Amino acid sequence: RSRGMDLPTVNDLYVRLRNLEVNSLKRFVGLTAVDPGPFCVGLDPQELLLAATAARRHGRLPRFSRALLWHYQELAHLIADFKKPILCQLSGPASDAGAALACLASFSGAYDGSQVSVDSAF
Repeated sequence: RSRGMDLPTVNDLYVRLRNLEVNSLKRFVGLTAVDPGPFCVGLDPQELLLAATAARRHGRLPRFSRALLWHYQELAHLIADFKKPILCQLSGPASDAGAALACLASFSGAYDGSQVSVDSAF
C-alpha cells in the first residue's frame, strides 16, 4: 500500500504467506506492489501518530496499536524464517517497515528509480 500498512493489510499478508508456505505446489513466493509507484512506505503514518498521541496521553498504547505492532513483528519473523524463497521486487520507493520487508526477503531486486530509506527505528 502506498499509504502504509494498516492492521487488516498486515493480517491479510500474514495469512496469504502462511497459506503459501504450506502449499506444496508453490516453490517460491513473489512479493511486489500491485500498482506501479511506491512499493511500501511501512506502517501507516496515521496509525503511528494515533499510537504516539494515545501513549502520551494515557501512558500506554491502545489495544489496536499494540495489535498492529505485534502482528507486524510476527509478519517480519514469518518472512525472515520462511521455508521457501521469497523474491521481492521493489517497483518504487520503499521506506521504513516497507524497506525492512524487502531486506528480510530471500532475494530483492529494484527498478532503476527505486529508493530504499529508513528514517525511523523500530
